[in-house]
Amino acid sequence: MGRPDLLSAWAALLSDVRALGVEPRRCLFRSTEGFNVPTVRAHGTDRHGRSSPGFVEGWHVAGYRGPPRDFAEVLYGSAFDEVEAQLRTGQGDSALSKCPDTPDAHLLVYRRAALVRVHVKQYAFRGRGPDAAVRALLHVRPFRLDP
Repeated sequence: MGRPDLLSAWAALLSDVRALGVEPRRCLFRSTEGFNVPTVRAHGTDRHGRSSPGFVEGWHVAGYRGPPRDFAEVLYGSAFDEVEAQLRTGQGDSALSKCPDTPDAHLLVYRRAALVRVHVKQYAFRGRGPDAAVRALLHVRPFRLDP
């Protein structure tokens, strides 16, 4: 069995997504720290303005697929089925399972069709330019465990 304490947080997030008229299976989920939320709201990603030395140069060597992308254009995320499996089995990790250990955690919800898988649990925004991440972002929700 996984972490039953996470079930209510997951259910609340899914309710939010459905209220927006979106099927959660069509989403990608990511966690972030609360201090990143203003950047996420403004730019669609918490990686905006950040870089990782050698990321683009090591793209193909590290096993990434497709044309090289900048660090800020790629994010770690969890598909609906990955979160569900982690909740059910307790095996592995997901955007949701990382939240209890993340300061002031927030869950980010992206339109999965706006991203393309480039590596294990890593996705790049389909579009290019400064608005690609903003267009992909669907919802931001604070993470809360029921007391």
